[in-house]
Amino acid sequence: MFTSSYLATLLRDCPNVSLKVFENVSHILRDQLLAGALDLAAVPFEHTPPNGYRQTLLLREPLVVVGNTNADFDTSGEQPVQILGQHKLVLPGRPNALRMQIENSLQRRGLKFSIGVETDTLRLCMELARLGAGLTVVPACAIYQHHLGDDLKWAPVKGLYLTWALFENEARSHSPAVQEGRRLFIETIKTQLAQGHWFGAEAVGTAR
Repeated sequence: MFTSSYLATLLRDCPNVSLKVFENVSHILRDQLLAGALDLAAVPFEHTPPNGYRQTLLLREPLVVVGNTNADFDTSGEQPVQILGQHKLVLPGRPNALRMQIENSLQRRGLKFSIGVETDTLRLCMELARLGAGLTVVPACAIYQHHLGDDLKWAPVKGLYLTWALFENEARSHSPAVQEGRRLFIETIKTQLAQGHWFGAEAVGTAR
């Protein structure tokens, strides 16, 4: 939904910049950021970001439940959180922000939380859901152009959202490449949201 467009624009506008791109679940990206391996990272918003890192709000998007066509949930509208307590789940491990939000939401309602498979690979979460290992829950952007086919279905989960922020290593903020990367990051988010293809996504903070 975002990365390819962003990288294409950055490479076009900044031909002298060389890139190293990491794609992973949010808590691993956060660890890489804190270890100094990344200058910029899109990760879920934190109320108390660590010292030395600037956080810029970007957008909020729905979480959607994904399962194979035999899974027992309706795709005609929002599904209640309770649906997640009735199935085994395929999710990233702790301390992933999405995993923690789902686990906490079920526990607050006194509902069962049952992990079928724990994996930190989004593609594997989707494939295991396709194979019937359980339901998975992903941000809405994960279903864009993924060609789910006839053997997967999805629906938004009522009341569950993920708010994304851009984290920046302040020790590297003086770099012209980082400054331009940050500017284009926010501009690309605005462009993608304006196109209207990002299901349920709403701009917050700087991306408005």
